[in-house]
Amino acid sequence: MSSVVPRLAIETIPERLASAIKEAVAWGTAGIIVSTAVYGITILQAYTYFRRSGGDSPYMRIFALCSVFDTLSLVLAIDTSYKLIIADLLDPVLALNVPPVSAFESGFSVLLRTFTQWYVPLLSEPSVSMHSPVASFFAYRIWSLSKGKIVLVATILLCALSSCSLGLVIALRMYIDSYIISLATVRMRIIASTGSVLSMICDITLMISLCYYLHSKRTGFRKTDSIINQLIVYAVNRGALTVLCQAGEMVAMIFLPGRFIFIPFALVGPKLYCNTLFAT
Repeated sequence: MSSVVPRLAIETIPERLASAIKEAVAWGTAGIIVSTAVYGITILQAYTYFRRSGGDSPYMRIFALCSVFDTLSLVLAIDTSYKLIIADLLDPVLALNVPPVSAFESGFSVLLRTFTQWYVPLLSEPSVSMHSPVASFFAYRIWSLSKGKIVLVATILLCALSSCSLGLVIALRMYIDSYIISLATVRMRIIASTGSVLSMICDITLMISLCYYLHSKRTGFRKTDSIINQLIVYAVNRGALTVLCQAGEMVAMIFLPGRFIFIPFALVGPKLYCNTLFAT
């Protein structure tokens, strides 16, 4: 009997909407599985960091707050999946609406991504007169390596802030209009794809800049150059992971309208940002 009731409930929904619900749940479940795996790696990295970070300044250790955003994001994603698959399974009307917690999950994911690009160390050097400096964790490295290239760092921070703003707009729209088909409207696709492009530009700029300035620090000594080469390889690997994930989300949004293939990329992306930050 229990296997018949859900079938009757889903059959009261038009075929197109029922197919959309099934696809959203399927891709969402796949995204949660992969996200949980990446989250497990991040937790191990966080544990290792806190065991060995006794000498780090308090400002440096603040970035570990990203693990809080990461945890909240995963919990909310699982709660969304629970509501769609279990709690709302017998109610076809509720099944057509994305749970409100999904909007909060999206918001935390955006904050997590931006937090890794917008780490805020309070600069206490006498030569720096900034009351409330806002710098990316990685952009601050670019600032140090490039000896204060304002245009370059400003470009990175502008892209990060713009991408964050668009991501929060999506989260707000999801909270206001929870109808599942609204996620695949032209307007939402444009906003999401634009945010992905800006995030990609930010990551690519970070990757290229780090590689360039690290390469410029080569001394000719084999041991020093070997360390620099390892840092360059890491910078490329770090940037490639996040860029590929953002590119996958963008391609899915633009070239597969009305589909929900973008969901795994949207769920895994922020986890990769947190992962690469702790790996640093």
